[in-house]
Amino acid sequence: MIANERGGHAPHRPSMPPGFPHRHAGIRRTPLRRRLVYFLLAALLWTGAPAGGLSAAVADCLYMTGTAGLDRTEVVIGETFTLTYTLTPGGTLTETVTRPSADIVLVLDVSGSMNDRMKAGKKQTRLEALKEAAGLFVSSIRDINAGDRIGIVVFHEYGEKLLDLTTNYGKAEQTIRNLRAGGYTNMGNGLETAERMLANSSAERKAVIALSDGANTHYTTTTNFFGHTFTIHVMDSREARNYAKQQASRIAARGIPIHTIALGEAGTGDIDHALLEQISRDSGGQKYDADDAGRLADVFGIIREVITKSGELSGIRIEQPLPGDGFELAGVYPPGTHLSGNKLIIPLPPVMYPYDAPTIDVKVELRQTNHVQEFAFSDALLRYNNACGEPSETVIPGGHLLSVVGWKDTWGNLYVGRGNGEVTRYRLGDMGKPQFTIRERDARVTDISFGDSSPAVDDDVIVRVRYEDGTESVWDLRPSPPTVTVADADGQPAGASGWVKGTATLKLEGSAGQLPAGTIYHNGDFLTAGQGGTYIARYRYQIGGAVREAAEGEVAVLDGTVSGSTVTAAALTWAVSGDPSKPVAGLPATATVKLDNAPPQAELMIVASPSGDPLDPVVRLKAGDAESGVKRITVAADSPSGNVRSLTRTFAPAPGTVTAEWALSEFFADPADRTGWIKFTVEVADEAGWTSALFRTDTDPSVKSAHFELVYPGPKGNLAADADYSVKASAVPVTVRLEDAADVLVAGRTDECASCEPVTVVKAEVKMVTVKPDGQTTVTPWTRLGASSFRVAGEGRHELYVRITDSRGQVYDTKALGKPFVVRIRYDQNRL
Repeated sequence: MIANERGGHAPHRPSMPPGFPHRHAGIRRTPLRRRLVYFLLAALLWTGAPAGGLSAAVADCLYMTGTAGLDRTEVVIGETFTLTYTLTPGGTLTETVTRPSADIVLVLDVSGSMNDRMKAGKKQTRLEALKEAAGLFVSSIRDINAGDRIGIVVFHEYGEKLLDLTTNYGKAEQTIRNLRAGGYTNMGNGLETAERMLANSSAERKAVIALSDGANTHYTTTTNFFGHTFTIHVMDSREARNYAKQQASRIAARGIPIHTIALGEAGTGDIDHALLEQISRDSGGQKYDADDAGRLADVFGIIREVITKSGELSGIRIEQPLPGDGFELAGVYPPGTHLSGNKLIIPLPPVMYPYDAPTIDVKVELRQTNHVQEFAFSDALLRYNNACGEPSETVIPGGHLLSVVGWKDTWGNLYVGRGNGEVTRYRLGDMGKPQFTIRERDARVTDISFGDSSPAVDDDVIVRVRYEDGTESVWDLRPSPPTVTVADADGQPAGASGWVKGTATLKLEGSAGQLPAGTIYHNGDFLTAGQGGTYIARYRYQIGGAVREAAEGEVAVLDGTVSGSTVTAAALTWAVSGDPSKPVAGLPATATVKLDNAPPQAELMIVASPSGDPLDPVVRLKAGDAESGVKRITVAADSPSGNVRSLTRTFAPAPGTVTAEWALSEFFADPADRTGWIKFTVEVADEAGWTSALFRTDTDPSVKSAHFELVYPGPKGNLAADADYSVKASAVPVTVRLEDAADVLVAGRTDECASCEPVTVVKAEVKMVTVKPDGQTTVTPWTRLGASSFRVAGEGRHELYVRITDSRGQVYDTKALGKPFVVRIRYDQNRL
């Protein structure tokens, strides 16, 4: 970035000009009879009037003159200076002037505290006092009969427009009488609502009266939820205060004064007086205090007098041509001040008659950011409308000279070029801290500009100096590239080919300054440690996505947190910025290394077979290596019978994740070897030579070296008798046996795996549904079997069901499966 082509912006604090008169209570107008005009002509020809005097007609309608001046005659480029205008209002209002109508918005606090007593021991509440005083205010506006419009906004947790701008004073009074209080305080949203109400007003006069009895608690913002924008009101006293100031500044920017009223008993700390004072001051209004109903009514009366005064100088505007480009607003200036091309526009609030002060000081802080030269400020033009509504203007004499010297870079460091070709740099513009002086020509320095290390940054590391003879010098302030040495764990330098297993080391050194020979160094900022300076702070290096720092000559270990293929390194210096907390990187150096710092990682999953066979699940192993890549995967399965089988898959190594899977039947063809607790182990190898037997499972994130998986189809059991009695009935009771239901279903492996316990039958139950010969049906509930057999004795058709539960909670239920065991008994040997 070129310094004399760059413009920066500092935060500004819009404020009313110091000494600018606030509107105040007073007479509405001062009409005099025309016959007095002739006696006053002599008085009007006073020293403050414009050169050449004024006609009686102009003096009758008021006028204004002004002078201007600079607070200094020489500044360094980018340094702030103040342009001060002193305005002198004059004349005597001898004509009755019909003023334009005004638009007035009442912004009223109706939070819950407005229900508090106005004073201790008094019955009247703050809200009752407000209703009474505001009602009188509206009544007085009606009596003036000037067509003034009233709008009413209230605020609690948020602002509400109760009444748009209207001359229906009865409706306004009714709205005030209907006010109710409750909730918290969000004055900012009330001011925002008032600003929207006044945005489309065409009235020449506008004003806001904001009343509050407490500190702000809420602010209003918007949030986006699934593509929809919602307005929300958030409780945060600090943000609420800032929000109120922001909304007040928007009103002030429209040239609308805000008169604030602090309502409450004197001496209490509930009210944010400082906020109300700032809001009124910055907008050209006035802050008032009211601790009882009478005082509140007086305050509304005072504000009404201020707003409805007839005599005023309005539309005041200073137009100051600027002597070139590169001038910016900086610091303090009146609200609405702006630049239009190379012209400074300063709008000012109306000046009411009678005048509050004999003169008005208007201060505007500026700075020049582009050019180093002498500037002459020409005459400014003061425009305004006089009290008769007539456009008027007068010249504010100029001729002030301002000399801008030196060039500043983006950091604020100052470069001063001299007539003999010398260039001296001062750290952060401090003339007491020169860093170096360079003289490469015997010609006057005419311009210094700056360039950046890349388009993405603004660091001004390149200095370009132009001389009167047409030549130029270019200096690079950055350190030179470092020497980068990469070695393996044994200290042997690593080449550009082949992966390095384990840790490697990195050593950075040798960066130095690049300023020309003959440079005079005034301190150690641009000298290396070997030269007795502090130019090289540290070295920064990046490998993969990790960025780290090391000292000069330090052996840095490239451990498991850093991986990649290229090391990029550069020296860091704070000499360029002038601030130790803002280092700038030097020219980079690179070295290529294939560094694999960690073994691959693996995850084992046992998933159900696609065929549904519980004895043939799928064994899936997912392995990953972000550096050299997985080369081989091996899975070993150890069956309960002692058979061990390993299966292996190989891959073309590449960074990322690979997956291999086998059916359990690929390990063991015999189903007997696939039933019970099966032990799995793995081994994963990468291209760099790392091997790992550690893995995680999809059900357990902890790292392990073995996994035991229970493979078995669940409990079984069948009912049987000595014959088939489902068709031919038995003439005697029938003994029913439970078969194929061993107590131990799966053997345990607790010697290797504490949780690999045997699977046993914990409960066997039988249920019987009987249809008797007479057609009645009885149901015997599930009954736990105490032995492996039982007798069925009653006549009828018996449907028997068995339910077996194992120690893992799995259930085999013939009732649920719809598989009854049927026994018919008929003692007379007749069929049912």
